[in-house]
Amino acid sequence: MKFFTKLSGIAVLILVFGFSFTACEKQIREKDKDGSRNYYVSANRGTDNGNGTQEQPFQKIKNALDHVKPGDTILIDSGTYYERLTIPGGEEEKPITLTAMQGADVVITPTVLITPEWKIYKDNIYVANISVYVNDIDRTYPQLFADRDSMVEARYPNMGTSMSMIHDYKRDIAGRGTNKNTVTASKNIPSAITGARVVICPGQNGCSWETASSLVQSVNGRTINLASEITNPDPFTGGDPYTPNPGNPFYITGALSLLDAPGEYYLDPETNLLYFYPPWNGRPDMRTLTLRGKIDIAIHAENTSFVNIKNITVYGGGIFMKNTRNNTLENCRIHYAEHFYHNGINGFLAWARTNKMIVSGSNNRIESCEFGPTAGNGIVLEGENNIFTNNIVHDTSYIGFSYYGINVRQSKGLEISHNTIINSAHSHIRFTEMGALKAENYHVDYERCIIRNNYFENHSTLNSDGGAFYAWGSDGGGTEIYNNFVVCGNKNNNGTFEKLRYGLYTDNYTANYSVHHNIVVGGTKGLTMNLWSKGVRFYNNTVSGADNGISMYGYPIDNADASTSSFTDNLFVEIKNRDIGYYGHENGRQVKYEGNFVNGTIPAPIRQEGRVQSSGNARGTVDDQYRPTGKTPDIGAIPRNGTVFPYGANWKLGDK
Repeated sequence: MKFFTKLSGIAVLILVFGFSFTACEKQIREKDKDGSRNYYVSANRGTDNGNGTQEQPFQKIKNALDHVKPGDTILIDSGTYYERLTIPGGEEEKPITLTAMQGADVVITPTVLITPEWKIYKDNIYVANISVYVNDIDRTYPQLFADRDSMVEARYPNMGTSMSMIHDYKRDIAGRGTNKNTVTASKNIPSAITGARVVICPGQNGCSWETASSLVQSVNGRTINLASEITNPDPFTGGDPYTPNPGNPFYITGALSLLDAPGEYYLDPETNLLYFYPPWNGRPDMRTLTLRGKIDIAIHAENTSFVNIKNITVYGGGIFMKNTRNNTLENCRIHYAEHFYHNGINGFLAWARTNKMIVSGSNNRIESCEFGPTAGNGIVLEGENNIFTNNIVHDTSYIGFSYYGINVRQSKGLEISHNTIINSAHSHIRFTEMGALKAENYHVDYERCIIRNNYFENHSTLNSDGGAFYAWGSDGGGTEIYNNFVVCGNKNNNGTFEKLRYGLYTDNYTANYSVHHNIVVGGTKGLTMNLWSKGVRFYNNTVSGADNGISMYGYPIDNADASTSSFTDNLFVEIKNRDIGYYGHENGRQVKYEGNFVNGTIPAPIRQEGRVQSSGNARGTVDDQYRPTGKTPDIGAIPRNGTVFPYGANWKLGDK
């Protein structure tokens, strides 16, 4: 008996160690020869007790992040992961990689999944009490998603079933009696909208640079009385471009009485009741519904190095990669990174409002990604030697304020190349810092950046006075903008104010930019250089079908000066009006020149010592490759024996 017992004990030990050896073998198979390891995550197959192997994956990505070390990879299976992640840093030749498995559809979102009990409110509108979720959601700017797409907060006029449609949306037009305290609608407005928000694109003719908003105090028929004034005198023009005027486009949002169309929702902040008119036949719970979270950064990777994020979709939040080095963002989709409205006018400090989708630092690469739709910037870029290539940026800044497809802050050696950027409320790419409040104190914000081989279409969709490329109050430090194809477009050309849509635009107080060998199609003005201007060069560009060829404007507070800048060898085709429009202030008086080139030169400013250097510019004809034809001189973007340069991303939305 004793002998048998000893044998049984040995057998048990052998069995135990046998299983241990098998487990060890599985762990070894998960590792590479250099000791790095793959961790597996599956929302559907994983468990909280998983060990991160293929056979026993984690259920949550953050469980894998608790284990990773430099050199490790997290492989994620298809599914939606309601998580807010913090990524640790890797090391040189040992990056940390977060990626979808091959062929997997991986969605990471900081939104809050809601499954309330829905009841009919009236007609096709449902209502549910969401009190259980309110501590986790954004109650200031509530945003409801159905299957990843943002529904529309109840509004007047109706705009469609999704926020992705807003760049095609026609707003109401303010009528007679509109001013800083009052907006007059085109028809009677429901009276029960006290506390709702009026969002208007204010300004005198040609302004409307950005939107402003105010809560509603009361309504009387077509007259909307504002709870706060919308106005802000401008120190540069001496005018009042931020006060609502008749002809300004506007809409109203955020009241139950406005909820009358498919796709609209309203969250009552007092009762926590969510009202929803589904844009499909049936109940709301036929789709996956989420609300924007109180914290809306999906992936936080600040101060990291050697991190790769690949092949994932994010919605309802952004990716925060501030002060990073040698990181990669590849083949990712970021939808609705930001959502908000503005309270009143924030003027030129609006650039600091958003950071939810940012990559800053050095030697980072963003490639083959999609950014948009979003209320703010598609992406913020900042730092040294970063590369942004082969991406698609679309439907950005749907709030209609000073946000852009790409907002470039202080940068050196940045490359933005082979991207497609479409539907931007103001401008597609912006280079500007806010230090240039006077002509003499601009500072060096940028150095040796490159913007090339991009395709731009439809800018200034919701605002006026923007460009495909736009710079204000900054020194480019030798930045070059070349081989870009610009289609100015005409989306949302509503309202009675003049819609200013410039092709390539260096605004006041800019220095040391070179803009050359670009093609600009359509627009109000093809090329714009506002004054003063130092060392800005426009050369060998082709402008086709614009209303006017070249525009120049100088602020009343300055003595217009373009003496160190130049326009040379630019070709203008089928210009609808005049070659040049110059409006400036010289020696204390307002001056202008509206006319044609004089032997290829620009006779502006009027003051000789401030005149732009100019030669070789001409009108002419081109073929379908934009090459000069007939007697047209061999100038412009494409030489007589050349071909159009490649431009845009090599993929389209829906391809991936």
